[in-house]
Amino acid sequence: MKNILTLALGLFLAIANANIIDAQNNFDQNNYAQSFKEYQKLAKLGNVRAQYNVGIMLFKGQGVEKNTLDAYAWLMMAKTVDPEVEQFLKLVEKDLNPKDLATAKADGSTLIKLYGYKQSETLLGPVEKEAISQQEAQKTFIWFKTNKSSMKKVDYPQKALKKSGRGWVDLSYNIYPDGSVRDINITHQYPHKLFAPSAIDFISKQNYDAYQGNNKITLAHEFYTSYRIKYGIYGIGFINSKMKRKIAALLKSALSGSLEAQYQYTNLYYTILNNGGGVSEKTINKWLFRSAQFGLADAQFRLGENIYYGQSCKQDRQKGLDWILRAAQNNNIEAQYLAYHLLRNNDLHNISEKTTQYWLDKSAENGSLIGQIKYAKYISEKENSTFKDIDLAFMYLDNYAKNIAQTADWYQTRALLFSKVNKHSEAEKAITKAMKLAKKAHWNMTELIEQKNNIKQHKQAE
Repeated sequence: MKNILTLALGLFLAIANANIIDAQNNFDQNNYAQSFKEYQKLAKLGNVRAQYNVGIMLFKGQGVEKNTLDAYAWLMMAKTVDPEVEQFLKLVEKDLNPKDLATAKADGSTLIKLYGYKQSETLLGPVEKEAISQQEAQKTFIWFKTNKSSMKKVDYPQKALKKSGRGWVDLSYNIYPDGSVRDINITHQYPHKLFAPSAIDFISKQNYDAYQGNNKITLAHEFYTSYRIKYGIYGIGFINSKMKRKIAALLKSALSGSLEAQYQYTNLYYTILNNGGGVSEKTINKWLFRSAQFGLADAQFRLGENIYYGQSCKQDRQKGLDWILRAAQNNNIEAQYLAYHLLRNNDLHNISEKTTQYWLDKSAENGSLIGQIKYAKYISEKENSTFKDIDLAFMYLDNYAKNIAQTADWYQTRALLFSKVNKHSEAEKAITKAMKLAKKAHWNMTELIEQKNNIKQHKQAE
């Protein structure tokens, strides 16, 4: 076991040089040899999709010498997670005589011991959380309490009474050292746009005190978090009888081992089931790991978040970040932004070999609203920004306003961008609006006052 683990740890480092996207791109460009090498690295890390592709490429002789015995062995391992591989195993089996088939099965058993699901779960999967007292747990985790001066009730939209009357909005955002909420993003909502304006208005005006244990602390940098705001009657009555029957059937299939059903149920768990539905989060983490090993990016992202923050498993920030980076490499935009945030604020190993700035750029480019406003802020503060950079930043701000809101930090960023292109009157109007909104949200006003003074000086110097 020790030798297997040592071998696996060595292979773990290889993921920096291989990911599903690169492997697939090389395959699509008929660069089969490079594609096979990348798939094989991932296959040895337990990635089921890669194991399947290695088997098929060995069977067809794509990028590697045709080897039916090895093809069968790799497909046999992939079948331990995905039963649908059975049909391809039968196809390969037709090309094997009884003696070769016995050899291939023995080789498959060896591969399963080295790189199979159980081995990869030991190395890469969530570890059961050790039992510790609540008091001990509080010493480790940072938690937040709403500042009394900013306490505000959620406004219930009148138009919602004419429609469903109930729903939710999932928000992600950064809490800054002064307790203010900025960089707001909507990750999920139901119904579409009905409750979003109310939720954004509520969360943008909150101000938090940070604690570690019983001690009030000052954050060293912004803290990324998420929150669900519920509206109306919520719970079992929210799901109609037809939907209940479908969910029950899906759960039955998931519990019987269906990978597709497990994947679909985990998505429901985090949305309409509101982290409930009669399945423990420990089981959800196991299902997420299985889907993640199959290469599903949003499962990789969810799993990474859970491991990083210790949700129903032992907290492991490095392992969690590794999964988030895998999801980012697979073009999950939430993962791309979180990769930027975590790499920027933590001294952790970056397996992706991409820079922190790269992940911010990618998240913004791929449509992450929080990524777009953070990119615009980056350009507004960057020395020697090009006109192309500034135009892109303005475009991102327009998109953010269209889909989220014109928040205090939106106006602040817009003011700084106007100042860069010497539009000082527009800059002064924007910074004034930013200050008005920021004051309502109990920001530390020092930075905004300084920025407004600078804008005024530049305007007077024209």
